[in-house]
Amino acid sequence: MIATVEQFKEFLMVDTEDTTNDAFYTKLLGRSQAEIEKYIDYPIEQSTVTDEIHDCAKIIIPNQIPISDLTIKYITDFTTTPTSDETLTENEDYFDYGTYIIFETHTEGRKRIKLSYIGGYDSASVPQPLVDAVIKLAAYSLNLNKPLEPNTETDMRMPKEIKDIINPFRKIAL
Repeated sequence: MIATVEQFKEFLMVDTEDTTNDAFYTKLLGRSQAEIEKYIDYPIEQSTVTDEIHDCAKIIIPNQIPISDLTIKYITDFTTTPTSDETLTENEDYFDYGTYIIFETHTEGRKRIKLSYIGGYDSASVPQPLVDAVIKLAAYSLNLNKPLEPNTETDMRMPKEIKDIINPFRKIAL
């Protein structure tokens, strides 16, 4: 998780020494992070991605961003076990912009692209607005657990304040 229980307790102004509700807070933070990842359309935490297949295009947006340690291959053999892949060269064949890739050259005929990379943020580089959004959404969820007055409704959607924080991190759709 990108937000800690201690950060959440500090936000709530709850005694950080009291561990009575830590398991509940952990689940709440996990659900909040999952909801934010669903909204921005990619996992936040870093993982290794291998053999992600895309149709050949001028611009490709990987499934998990930001990206590092990128390797790109054209798939020229469409059998179940491709054998004649051509590795592309960065700054010649393509340009890696961290959240999308632009291809300089296209070859004749229909081809597919195979990406291998490290995607997402490592624990030290998660942008603070994403951490804040997870904490605020978890706190908002706590308010949903309060008893309601008769004949009242609760808005279950993600609050606009949180959407405004995470909108810059949404994956681009072309």
